Amino acid sequence: MGVRQVTKQRDYDRGGRTDKENAMLWAAGTFSTAGLDSNLPMSALRILIVDDNERIRTSIARVLSDETAWAICGEARTSREALDAAIATAPDVILLDVNLPDAQGSDTVSLIRTQLPHVTVVLISANSVGAMSAAAQQSGADAWLDKSLLATDLVPTIRSLCDH
Repeated sequence: MGVRQVTKQRDYDRGGRTDKENAMLWAAGTFSTAGLDSNLPMSALRILIVDDNERIRTSIARVLSDETAWAICGEARTSREALDAAIATAPDVILLDVNLPDAQGSDTVSLIRTQLPHVTVVLISANSVGAMSAAAQQSGADAWLDKSLLATDLVPTIRSLCDH
């Protein structure tokens, strides 16, 4: 799978949506830019981290920090925030916790895919291997990782999925 590159600066600013679509999201109260960074280099592999545990999000950011061609474009704590952030930042990769406070991450994958069909989604969880494998396959995620292996397996997994 190749990495989708954003071709225009305004695509970052608007998440690929028209001004009218953004206005509708604002009016409905469903558009949020909290925790988002729209000032990233165009060539960076943009990664969105979704986990309700701040320590996990911080740990993931630390693991990714040595990758100079990668950038964290946002963070989210819930499924709702994940969808808003994904639409607003058009990430190349979403690291998505399976157990979110407002929905299962596996259900969130299908919501994200309706808006961003080409985004790479990696489910992360502390659940058993069998449960994770089934959840990833059923949800349409590109991969899954055990949280206990993020320090060693996260970077190679993203590289293998994105060729970046």
